[in-house]
Amino acid sequence: MDRKRQKSNEGKDIMSNLPEQIISQILSCLPIRDAVRTSVLSKTWIGRWTCVTKLELNEHIFYHGKKKTGKQHFIDFVNRSLLLTESSSVQSLILVISNKYDPSVVNTWMVNILGRRVKKLDLRLDHDHNLSALSSHHLFMKNKYYMEELVLHMSRCAIRIPTPSYSYGYFHFSNLEFLDLSGIIFTFHLKDVGLSCPVLKELKTKNCYWLRVKCVTFEVPLLERFSVEHGSSKAVSGEESLNNFAAMIKICSSRLTEFTWGGYMLEDLVFGDPSSAKGATANIILRRPKNVTLQETQIRISRLFKQFTQVKCLNLVGTQVLAECKVSLTTLPWMKMLTHLELDLVNGETLLGLLHMSPVIRTLEFKGISMFEKEILNSAAVPKCLVSTVEVVKFGRIHGSEHELCLAKFIVENALVLKRMSFSYYGWQRESKAIDDFKEKLFTFKKGFKCAIIDFHHAGY
Repeated sequence: MDRKRQKSNEGKDIMSNLPEQIISQILSCLPIRDAVRTSVLSKTWIGRWTCVTKLELNEHIFYHGKKKTGKQHFIDFVNRSLLLTESSSVQSLILVISNKYDPSVVNTWMVNILGRRVKKLDLRLDHDHNLSALSSHHLFMKNKYYMEELVLHMSRCAIRIPTPSYSYGYFHFSNLEFLDLSGIIFTFHLKDVGLSCPVLKELKTKNCYWLRVKCVTFEVPLLERFSVEHGSSKAVSGEESLNNFAAMIKICSSRLTEFTWGGYMLEDLVFGDPSSAKGATANIILRRPKNVTLQETQIRISRLFKQFTQVKCLNLVGTQVLAECKVSLTTLPWMKMLTHLELDLVNGETLLGLLHMSPVIRTLEFKGISMFEKEILNSAAVPKCLVSTVEVVKFGRIHGSEHELCLAKFIVENALVLKRMSFSYYGWQRESKAIDDFKEKLFTFKKGFKCAIIDFHHAGY
């Protein structure tokens, strides 16, 4: 019976008989070039690709596997794709451009794309194309009810934000769940601006600058994760521009689980509710801001630390900034809920200061120990957490130096409830005499704990 059915199906066009919705989904999974090629299968397949739900116009994929023959071929490809695909069917649209094109061409694409009211929009441009289309009302007015995911990765792209005539400067995206912005200079004409996204769950900004506004507020009650990073301040030059940075970014959320705040502290981070970060994981990257006085830097660091006094886990990168700027850690607020502290290259004085302001730490991890005076530990008061709560200590990539051994000795002698202590080192140090001597001396120290596992392992190259 099965053989007869198989023979009867031989030669039949089973794909063409599938429902249009399923065919559209199948074609949407193909690169757009391959979807277009299905038009040669038969007359019934001509034009079917124009009903795809996902349209990806990616310059890297377009030229993959073939010799580049000029930018005009990609321009023609994008023009045909935008012209022939049905606006109502496309729910997800991706445009990736690595070369620089005439601004009028790219702006024409932008007007077409933003006018489609897609649910998922991903625009990635490696060059500044002077996008006046993004400065219009298309993005912030026409798409506020439709957009669910928005990704804008630009290269020093200036966007003038239109002044809304409602809600005291608030822009509203009712269905937006994911927002990822990079390389954009936003210019406002209001003192205070807000972005209201009632269902947003994740927010990312990198090298984005907010000019001519005092406060940018994100009203995001369901936000779970956010990341704000400044890798460089070169995108905005001149003292006048630097003075126009937003003074504050305000996050209003009650469901935060993790957040990252990194860079040159160009603006202050403020939570609408002081308990917003309660129990969350904080990743803080400190870089000393340029053209800012030492006193002002100290004030900014103090204000920053006040925002995560209730976090559960803290990963702090750039601790050397605390030492360089002579920040008095005794003046910083205590982190009374912090149980996991991870540090990068840290010296003994900074580490002690952080431990004193974190009384319930259970896990302590650092990636490296910088040089410091051994007398600091000999005369220092033992932090409360080290005596009563620290159970796990991890030394990352040691070299077997004297200051590393000094800190290890301090912890071994004073960590009364320690359960595990681990040391990692580079693979090429496996036969190192310095590491062997480090181990030998460590096991001779008086131990404050009753029973704990101490292990060494190499961490690769």
